[in-house]
Amino acid sequence: MCQSRRSQTGVNLVELMIVVAILAISLTLGVPGFQSLKLRSDRSAALIELVAAVSLARSEAAQRGTPVSVCASSDGVACSGNSDWTGGWLVFHDADRDLAVAAQADVIKVVRFEHVRFSITADEDIAGGITFGTFGFSTPTAGGLTYTDALAARAINLTYVGRLHVTEATVEPSS
Repeated sequence: MCQSRRSQTGVNLVELMIVVAILAISLTLGVPGFQSLKLRSDRSAALIELVAAVSLARSEAAQRGTPVSVCASSDGVACSGNSDWTGGWLVFHDADRDLAVAAQADVIKVVRFEHVRFSITADEDIAGGITFGTFGFSTPTAGGLTYTDALAARAINLTYVGRLHVTEATVEPSS
């Protein structure tokens, strides 16, 4: 009687260690690429949200026939009144042009960012916020914000007709 030899299936320890080493090398090379991809994605999202909020405020002011403002807000309820726009911003109906939310019913849009690895700071001209009148012109008529992250910096300039223009900034990115 002949005994058949069963072939063994599976992997031995050497083969397993080779696979683990290849995975470790692949992850070591790939993770930094994903981190820069995430930073670029965060940058695009923040800049698109900011430009969209300012455009919304401008169009709502023209459509409603009353002033609409955009201001920095860290809590999503009231304007912070400072130059740090990193936490987010509000778009709201601002009939008295005082850059203060009178009632929650006046809020048109809230944008909030948490756990970010970038900063958005406004210069002193627009630190308090931007108000658009019924013809779409802004008060102040000029000013700028600066977006910075570990890879890049962008200048966000308010034009005299109330639009934002994004360009590469001359400031050094934060580390």
